[in-house]
Amino acid sequence: MRLVLFVCTGNYYRSRFAEGLFNHHARRADLIVALHEPEHRPMIRRRFPAWEPSITWWEVPDLGDMPPSEAFFLMEARVRDLLSRLSHGDVSAPREDDLARPVSVARA
Repeated sequence: MRLVLFVCTGNYYRSRFAEGLFNHHARRADLIVALHEPEHRPMIRRRFPAWEPSITWWEVPDLGDMPPSEAFFLMEARVRDLLSRLSHGDVSAPREDDLARPVSVARA
């Protein structure tokens, strides 16, 4: 069994949205996704130090640092990219330059 864990310290909308969207489209995979490294790394380091080397950081800031509409758009792009990689058997973390590139997802 594979499992993806989305981490968000506030648990207000980012991790819930990413998890819900992912679960809507996929089964399970072995990957930990945290949505904002500066916000989440200290908590991960404190509570789950063994996870730290395995985490994929999506760099989606919380409310106040990015409007929800932009955050949802960015998370959708990240989830779609993850699903594409998983469908090809790739459960590795994306390369840094993959996360830095502009996101182009058609808005409905």
